[in-house]
Amino acid sequence: MQGYELVDKIAPFQDPYSDVSLFLSKKIKEQAHLLERSKKWSFQLQQRLLEKISPEFGKKFPKCHLGAAALKKTWEKVSHLSKILKERNEAFSENGSLSLPFLIRENLKRMLNQGSTPSHPFLLAQQLALKIGESLATYEGVKLNIEYLTDLIWTSFNHLVPSNLKKNLKIKDRLIIKWMLDTMTEYPGLSQRELSQTLHDKFKMFRSSKEDLISSVYQAYQQWACSLLPYTTLFQTLSSEKIYELRTWIEQRVQDPTQDIEEQIQAIKTAALSCKMGVSLHDLEILSWSSLKNIPAPVFTPFYQELLQEAKNHLLQHPYQHWRRSIKHAAYFMQKAREITLSGSSLEWQYRIELWSSQGELALRFIELPDTPLLHLVRQMHTKKRLLSDTALTVQLREQYLYRYPSPLLEPSFIHLRADLIRKYEWYRVGSHQASLKRWMQLHEGVPSDILKIKAQKEFPFLPINQTDRDSSQ
Repeated sequence: MQGYELVDKIAPFQDPYSDVSLFLSKKIKEQAHLLERSKKWSFQLQQRLLEKISPEFGKKFPKCHLGAAALKKTWEKVSHLSKILKERNEAFSENGSLSLPFLIRENLKRMLNQGSTPSHPFLLAQQLALKIGESLATYEGVKLNIEYLTDLIWTSFNHLVPSNLKKNLKIKDRLIIKWMLDTMTEYPGLSQRELSQTLHDKFKMFRSSKEDLISSVYQAYQQWACSLLPYTTLFQTLSSEKIYELRTWIEQRVQDPTQDIEEQIQAIKTAALSCKMGVSLHDLEILSWSSLKNIPAPVFTPFYQELLQEAKNHLLQHPYQHWRRSIKHAAYFMQKAREITLSGSSLEWQYRIELWSSQGELALRFIELPDTPLLHLVRQMHTKKRLLSDTALTVQLREQYLYRYPSPLLEPSFIHLRADLIRKYEWYRVGSHQASLKRWMQLHEGVPSDILKIKAQKEFPFLPINQTDRDSSQ
């Protein structure tokens, strides 16, 4: 067969990740009905597979000839895996493909059942990644990034044993973690799949956004000013007629579309001092922003809502700062996040998002949160022997924060969800002598075992669940 190489003999066929091997594995997997009916290799099976696969193989690899030995070898490997996994329903995804979470869980479980922590766990993670990668290449005909698989296994392993590993986070990781904490705060109890999808949506929104930040900032100023106005001394003590006169006076001085709005409002405050109006400049600023008619009403796009959410996050952490500073900080964050998402490939972002979303709230174990009023409060309360595992502590945190730092811009429900995240963060921090998965199970001590297992598998699909973990004392 001059001009052809026999696939049985060429070197790439020996490599499970070669194009030839991946193609054969994928095509044989597609003949699933033959795998189920044929228990042994036969000449009839060989001819049927050659008939099905050879035409496309010839087009894809015109310089190669598909030999029966290569076909048989690939069929035997795929068939062997199929028989091993046939009785394990959880081994397959909804679409019938081999489940990566299942493969990682089973291998980690086997490793932990050996009874001792491996002396070189990262090296073992690399070995498991190669093993799992080859299984997926053989059965599915797909090639996964081994470095990504290693990171996934290594990270999962560190949640199964006591570990104080602090990661040297890249700027992309820090952004993803921030998104993830914000998402878990707003929507607690999301599955890994839901969390991952939300993070992907955020990434796409920031990467593709063309919204004008300056206009969004002015709209946010006006929206917050309208919320603050009823709580000002000016609004509570002056008559409606006097407030109307003030609004008219302000509108007459904010009519130049070529001049910066913030400069015009600063000029209004200066003029008020000269006129000795006897009105608080803080209140006058709020009234001015709420009175502007040349700012279009905000369109509540996801990007604008993200800006407001970030402004609230900043105000929660810095309750004594001026309210406009929080919006400015949020705008700066939005701009930097937009720039960060433009760096790196979409595939790299996908890997990083999958890596972090697979950890869920367990990631709190390996990050450092800044010292904020809420964190200070939770540490004060914990020293008074209030249990961090008690959800009643979250209510106490919320009420204490509202008492010390009242603000009409922060809803009690928002503070409550943030307080609950801080409580969990402290729970994992003080329990660093235990595995983070064990701490998670102890945190849900009152939940029935079967429900807890389902919840754990949804939130941490790569971790094997051992019900005895919840028996350990806190």
